[in-house]
Amino acid sequence: MNRPPTPLPAAPTLWLLVCVYLNCAGWVLSATGQLNATGYLVVVVAGLAAAWAGRNQLRGGGPWRRWRPRRWRRALPAAYAGLAALVFLGGVLYAPTNYDGMAYRVPRILYWLEAGHWEWIHTTFQRLNTRSCGWEWVAAPLLALTRTDRLLFLVNGISFLLLPGLFFSVLTRLGVARRAAAEWMWLLAGGYCYTLQAASVGNDLFCGLFALLALDAALRARADGSPRNFWISILAAAMMTGAKSSTIPLGLPWLWILLPALPLLWRRPGLTVAWAVPALLASFLPMAALDQKYCGDWTGEAAEHLVIGNGDPLLHIGHNLFVLGTENLVPPVFPLAAQWNQLMIRLIPASLAQAWSKTFEKGAAELRLPEMQIEENAGLGCGLTLLLLASAGAAWRLGRAGGRTRPGGAWRGWFQAANGVAVLPFLIKGSFTTTARLFNPYYAYLVPALLGGPAHAAVVRRPWWRGGALVVCGLSALLLIISPARPLWPVQTILAKVGADRTGRLWQRARTVYSVYANRPDAFHAALAALPADAGRTIGLVTWDDPELALWKPFGQRRFRHVLDGDTVPDLRRAGIRYVLVSQDKFSLVIPVPVADWIARLHGRVVQKIPLTLRAEVGPVEWLLVDLGPKG
Repeated sequence: MNRPPTPLPAAPTLWLLVCVYLNCAGWVLSATGQLNATGYLVVVVAGLAAAWAGRNQLRGGGPWRRWRPRRWRRALPAAYAGLAALVFLGGVLYAPTNYDGMAYRVPRILYWLEAGHWEWIHTTFQRLNTRSCGWEWVAAPLLALTRTDRLLFLVNGISFLLLPGLFFSVLTRLGVARRAAAEWMWLLAGGYCYTLQAASVGNDLFCGLFALLALDAALRARADGSPRNFWISILAAAMMTGAKSSTIPLGLPWLWILLPALPLLWRRPGLTVAWAVPALLASFLPMAALDQKYCGDWTGEAAEHLVIGNGDPLLHIGHNLFVLGTENLVPPVFPLAAQWNQLMIRLIPASLAQAWSKTFEKGAAELRLPEMQIEENAGLGCGLTLLLLASAGAAWRLGRAGGRTRPGGAWRGWFQAANGVAVLPFLIKGSFTTTARLFNPYYAYLVPALLGGPAHAAVVRRPWWRGGALVVCGLSALLLIISPARPLWPVQTILAKVGADRTGRLWQRARTVYSVYANRPDAFHAALAALPADAGRTIGLVTWDDPELALWKPFGQRRFRHVLDGDTVPDLRRAGIRYVLVSQDKFSLVIPVPVADWIARLHGRVVQKIPLTLRAEVGPVEWLLVDLGPKG
C-alpha cells in the first residue's frame, strides 16, 4: 500500500518549471523566428500570468521553507549561509570569467539572438553548435532583456540555494539516518564543484541540481505513487540531459527507482502527452536531432572530432578512476603542483604515455594537477572527500562493534548496482583533464552508499567529526575568498606591494593568474580599440576556443562571424565584413595554410599586430587586424 503523497517543496518545483518553460520557449521562439527581446518579453508576461493562475497548484507542491532563526544558529547551517553570502557577493562584484562560458556557452546565445533563431553557427569551433543548451535557454532571456552578462550568475546562484534540502531528502530516502543527513546536507552542498560555480556561468552545478531533483522526485513517486512527483521527476531528468548529455547514463539508476510508478504513463494518456511534450523539448532530444542533421552524429562528436572512446576500456577505467581520485584529493591550494607534474612525466612509462596521449587530453594524459581548485576543475574537494571516507570507516567500525546493520530494502542495493553500471560509460569514454568537475551530477547518486546505516548518526556527534566538518566549510570559504575568478580580498594591492620584490615562480604565477582573470571580461579591449571607425557592425574572426564573449561587449553594438578556409572575398563582402581579427596561435586549427598566404589570397593587409593574454599558462599571443579593403 502506497504512503500518503509527499510532494516536493514549492521552491525547487517552481525553479524546475521556470527552467523547463524557458527551454520550451527558446525552441518555440526560435522556430517562429522571434528569438529576441520582444519575443522574450511576451514569454515572461505569459509565464507570470500562468504562474498567477496556477498559484494554488504551486502551493500544493509542498510548503515553502519557513524561516527558522534557531536553525541558522547551528554551526553547519550558519557556515552554509556564510558560503551563500560569499557566493552572491562575488556574483554581484564580478563579471563572468568561466572559460567555457566565455568561449562558447554565452557567445552561442548572442549568435542566436542576432539571427533571431537557433542556428548552426559558421565555425570550426563546434562546441558552439553541438553541446546541450539547457542552461543557455535559461540564460537567454536575461541577455536579451538586460543586454548585460552581470545577472547570469543568478541561474547558478538560485540552483545553489536549493541544494541542501534536496540532499537531505535524497539521503534519508536512500537509508541515511536523519540525524546524519541533517549534517551532511550542508557539507555536500558546500562541495567545491557547487560553491565555486554558484556565481559562475558554468553549467555543471545547474546540471547537478536537476540530477538530484530527478532522483528525489523519483524516490517520492516510488514511495507514494503520486502522479505529480512522477512527472516532476521526468521533467527534472529531461532538464538534466538537456543541460549536459553526459548525464544520459544516469537514466539507468533513475529509471530503476521510478520503475514501480511507470504504469502512471498509460493510466491517463492525455496527461501523459501534456507532460511529455515539455519534457522532450527540455531534454537533449532537440540537440540530438540537430546534431544528427548537421553532422550525421546525434552526439555531436563527429563535428568536434573528439578523440574519446578509443583504446582498451580497462585502460580507460583505470586511468579515469586514478584521475578522479587524485583530483578529489588534491589540496585546495597545491604549491607543489609543478613538482608533481614533473614527477608524473618522469614516472609514467613511455609506452603508457604514448597510449594515453592518443586518447586523453594532454593534462589528463600527463596526470597533471592544478595549483588551486577553481570552478573549471574542482570536484567535491579534498576536505569533503577525506571526511566522507573517514566517516564511512568510522561507521563501519561502530556498526561492526555494536551489531548495527545497514537499512533493509533490496531495491537500494539494486540502485547502487545500477549506479555502478551507469558510471562505466563515463569512465570508458571520458578523456578530459577536468574529470572531477565533469563527474558533478554523479556524486549525488553515489555518495549515499558511503553514508548508509544507523551508525552514521553516532559518527556525526563525535568531536573529531564536528571539527572536521567546520574545517571542510572553512576550506570552501577560503577558496571563494581567494578564487581568481572572483577574489574577495585586495589581491592586486597585496601582490603589488608584497610581491613586487619577490621573483619566485609562485609569486610570478600568482600575479599572472590573478591579472589574467581580472582582465578576462575585457580581454579584447585592445583589439576592439584598434578597429577603425569604418569597420562596420560585422567583424570577421579567425580563432578557436578563445573567450569570445569579451569581443561582443557592449552587447548589441557589433556582431562577429567566424571566417573559415573556404570563405572567399565575395562571401565576406556579402556578410558585411571588411576587417578580420586573426589569432596567430589558433590560425592553423582553422585554416591549414600559412597566415601570410591566406592574407595574400584575400588581397588583405595587416593593419595592426595586437598582443593579447587570454590564458595564464600560455602568455601573450599575437593577434592580427586584417583589412580586406573597401568594396570594389
